[in-house]
Amino acid sequence: GGDTTALSIAKANGNGGIFVIGYAWKLAWNLCSSDIVKLCNYYNVPKLMYESNNLGDEIAGHYKRNHKMKAKGFYTSDNKKDRIYKSAYFIDRVTFLEDNSIGNKTYMSQMRKYNSKSSTNHEKYGHDDAPDSFALLLQNKGWI
Repeated sequence: GGDTTALSIAKANGNGGIFVIGYAWKLAWNLCSSDIVKLCNYYNVPKLMYESNNLGDEIAGHYKRNHKMKAKGFYTSDNKKDRIYKSAYFIDRVTFLEDNSIGNKTYMSQMRKYNSKSSTNHEKYGHDDAPDSFALLLQNKGWI
């Protein structure tokens, strides 16, 4: 329950491999925006992409005003569950990077629990923020 904000970052290694590192905060997006900017700067992410369905340009304005960072929203009209299920194909085809931060541990915990073979009732688990962030990353890259 409660607000969780998730961030997924992908990098290609030049040999056809894809690395993904993700972070999740048990906070609303605006309360962890400084952490997001630090991570985007660290990983050389030039523009933050976000799902804008409920907030429109509010997030882009926040990042521009408060962090001098480019951000672009995109509207999704597809079914979130379907998008997450489509992304499951890629889970074993990318290398997830892990660090010791709380944000990364939260992200990886959501990914493991949501995509566990023993987790047949995803609605009961409820925390789909990291899997949805991963799916949206793949969708924006044109992979799903």
